Amino acid sequence: MKIDYNQQAFNYERTRTIEPIVYSILSCMLTPQKDEAILDFGCGTGNYLKQFSIDYGIEVYGIEPSVKMRKIAQEKLQSDHILAGDHTAIPFSNIRFNKLYSTDVVHHIDHLDLLFQNLFKISNNGAKFCICTESSDQLKEKYWLKYFPSILSIDQKRFHPIEEVIRIGENAGWVHRETVKTETQITASISGTFLERIRQKSLSVLNLISSEEYQYGVSLMETDYQNQVLLHQNEGYTFILFERKS
Repeated sequence: MKIDYNQQAFNYERTRTIEPIVYSILSCMLTPQKDEAILDFGCGTGNYLKQFSIDYGIEVYGIEPSVKMRKIAQEKLQSDHILAGDHTAIPFSNIRFNKLYSTDVVHHIDHLDLLFQNLFKISNNGAKFCICTESSDQLKEKYWLKYFPSILSIDQKRFHPIEEVIRIGENAGWVHRETVKTETQITASISGTFLERIRQKSLSVLNLISSEEYQYGVSLMETDYQNQVLLHQNEGYTFILFERKS
């Protein structure tokens, strides 16, 4: 079953924002410079590009296959450089980038070798490419598995093992420079913001579970939200930094 991101675009724009820790790590690993062209592969509605533009004055470039998400990003960024494409069809053939990144995208790609090969072609020697994803262990820690247990088996099939991402990248000519894992742990009740994301299914994997499981899980979550039940919440990300070497 495929996720229709054109149907999800409006809900994503309403409920999704940048994750501060993700933005902070990306900034540290990529070291953006003013007026530098930076490419966001799978830019969605453009939230990260927007923040990079505000903070660093970069020249924004994005690739996004969803028509409606792309339109939102184009309007948000007032940019003609948010183009249609995917790992098999990369635009910007006349541009060479020094900084590229992708957040929460690579698990949607079956053929990572094509992604690495095609981004290699539009990168300068010494370019940095940072991938933000999640490890198998991090997927197991999601507190919302309590409500939607089948998510784990679905995501473990979708998400590439970290070692596999590194191996495929290196086979395509990229040099693995660093892997950074972050873990945030809090004990708190469910936030209204996150519950709204669940209601709007802007957590993409919710579109891949049965409607029965979704409805039952939402009802349990609503009850815990109303009762302010305290939950041990883990949030983890894995960042993989590559460098292009000729």
